[in-house]
Amino acid sequence: EWNPVGVPGLPPDEYDFIIEPLLARLRRGCIEEFIIKFLDDRVGNDFGLTGDFGKKTFATKVCVWYREVSR
Repeated sequence: EWNPVGVPGLPPDEYDFIIEPLLARLRRGCIEEFIIKFLDDRVGNDFGLTGDFGKKTFATKVCVWYREVSR
């Protein structure tokens, strides 16, 4: 659902490189500010993106999702 690059038709595994490190951060505590910083570091640097690129919305959604599935 989240596509920070905004290019349609990307391979489904385009962002797989963030799954494990993101889950590790969620397990340590789902703090949205830390998730946003992680996204800045990984996605921002790897793709050269600046600005919001939907990271705040994504961080909120992923934290809500993680809290629900880890009950």
